[in-house]
Amino acid sequence: MDGAKFVKRETIGIAIGEMLLVGVMILVFVLGGKFDITVLVGGLAGGVLTILNFYIMALNAVSASDKAVNNNVTAGKSLMHFSYIARYAVIFIVLCVLALTKIGHPVACALPLVFIQPVIFARNYFLKKKVG
Repeated sequence: MDGAKFVKRETIGIAIGEMLLVGVMILVFVLGGKFDITVLVGGLAGGVLTILNFYIMALNAVSASDKAVNNNVTAGKSLMHFSYIARYAVIFIVLCVLALTKIGHPVACALPLVFIQPVIFARNYFLKKKVG
């Protein structure tokens, strides 16, 4: 399987888990009586940005790996470094604009960024159980 297909397949799995946790987060806001449209906007924006961040990071990792295979390790490292800075700058700016303009709830904007780690952990755990 080529790198781009692998990245797409992995991203779909990550996206499902991410959006499930965003749904749980929204449900907690509803049950706590704190839900409004800003929670929905913030949660969706944070979730989508997290998924896009994962997808772009994975594509760049595949590209950097290809560069390393072709004996251009420095270019691969530079790509990863620049990508990291650019991705997080965009996420920071978008989420700050949403929160400061009160279009997105600040907690609902930021919390989905944390969901990626448990999603990756759970995905790996269940994939290993399925294989083993």
